[in-house]
Amino acid sequence: RELDSSFQPIAPLSKIYEQDTIQTNDSGISEIIFNKQNVIRLNKNTQIQIERVSGESNEIAVRLIDGEIWVNSKNQPIRIITEKTST
Repeated sequence: RELDSSFQPIAPLSKIYEQDTIQTNDSGISEIIFNKQNVIRLNKNTQIQIERVSGESNEIAVRLIDGEIWVNSKNQPIRIITEKTST
């Protein structure tokens, strides 16, 4: 699967919102920090979409579209949705 080349780089400490799609290329990684304690790290050639970030219900959900992620969650569940692949 090819990553979308129309994506624009974001600056460190940029805000992200529900339905935003974040991707890394073959030379980059990214780290997203939620509520100063929950971390999702994207490996090279990875793409995710932020499905839900709710302060009220303390819920985070991301869709892993392609690639690899690492998650470290402290006192807050993070739901990871994966894409089904056809065989």
